[in-house]
Amino acid sequence: MAMSFLSFLREYKTYILTILFISMFFKILFLISFHIWSSGDTYNYFKLAKHILNFDLTGYNGQRTPGYPLFIILGFFNHKIIVMYQIILGMILNLLIFFLSLEITKDRAKSFIITLIHIFNLNITNFEIALLTEFLSLFFLVLLIFLIKRKSNIMIISICATYLFLIRPNMLSVIIFYFLFFIFKREFKKAILFISLPTISAFLWSYLNLKYVGFFTISTMGPQNLNHHTLNFVYCAPENNKYYKFMKELGINLLREYGKDWVKANIFITETSQFIKDYKSFLKIQESFAIETIKNCPYLYIYSVLEAVLKFYYTLPLKYEIYYGPFNKRTYYNYTKFIIEPIWTIMNVIIFLIYIVFLLLPIINLKHIDEIWLLVFLSSIFQALFVYSDNWRFSIPFMPLIIIYVINKVIK
Repeated sequence: MAMSFLSFLREYKTYILTILFISMFFKILFLISFHIWSSGDTYNYFKLAKHILNFDLTGYNGQRTPGYPLFIILGFFNHKIIVMYQIILGMILNLLIFFLSLEITKDRAKSFIITLIHIFNLNITNFEIALLTEFLSLFFLVLLIFLIKRKSNIMIISICATYLFLIRPNMLSVIIFYFLFFIFKREFKKAILFISLPTISAFLWSYLNLKYVGFFTISTMGPQNLNHHTLNFVYCAPENNKYYKFMKELGINLLREYGKDWVKANIFITETSQFIKDYKSFLKIQESFAIETIKNCPYLYIYSVLEAVLKFYYTLPLKYEIYYGPFNKRTYYNYTKFIIEPIWTIMNVIIFLIYIVFLLLPIINLKHIDEIWLLVFLSSIFQALFVYSDNWRFSIPFMPLIIIYVINKVIK
């Protein structure tokens, strides 16, 4: 007989209270140390949220999906309220990770260690005070896997998967993975019900993009992201019209100046959009330019994809200065630096080692390949096919899964 919810809470009371106490300590520390932060993407999420609230997508550029903008609406467009929501979800997430780890490891000690590593991994806490999609997609990814492991109602699982997809379209890899997972287990009804809501939502949003932007696509970012790759081998680009010629010359100059630094892609997109002023034409030419360049040098595209896969795993831990660097710009009380910085530095070394073990274990023994490893690794390949950058933000939602996998395999 399944234990009641109250008896379950009593059994894990010590773990739950300890997790909540440590979580709250770091969240308070961050709130008194840092301003809420954002990036250029944040503006676009808020802009789309206003369009959705007005039930009018006129002027929308088709780049973003409605998942995070809906969350912004629930936060009344108030930065502090949105971050408060994310911090509350962060507390829930830490408990979810503990219980998901219990489902996978069947071991309380392992699960507690996994949860502590996650809590002390301040890269995650950093995104709880950011107006970006990384934390919210992490939360719903962990929730989705927890619901699947618990064999919850398939429609609830499908709703969770749909919202995850609408937050970050690159989570399509997760949707496809679990659709095939159910097929492989011969649970065909589950597979169909699971994929139904994400498919319907993708169709409806793509239709709105067709109506307002002119392209039947979930996001118009595709061609621009693909040119993150082609700028690495832009010498292969065509130049049989004035647009291609301009883009090739610009790309070569940027490659000489910035090398493989992804920042060159932003400059490339900005200057190209100024040269091709019509937005529809800009998107079409960006797409054809990328495709033709890849066709000319497919082997260089494959090499660029492999580099992007590796960047998924090593960029974040090796560039920890990205995270505590903002002490110079957005610190309220500088003395907290002496608490946060050592923890952040040490944890990034630990996370880096965990990443290495994650990649090495299946090489040592193929039996180490399991559901979680396949999900993460295939997702890293999926996103690398479409965009080349530092990729540290792409890996954030998968960090707890990597930690769960490694600790479960290494600690006996």
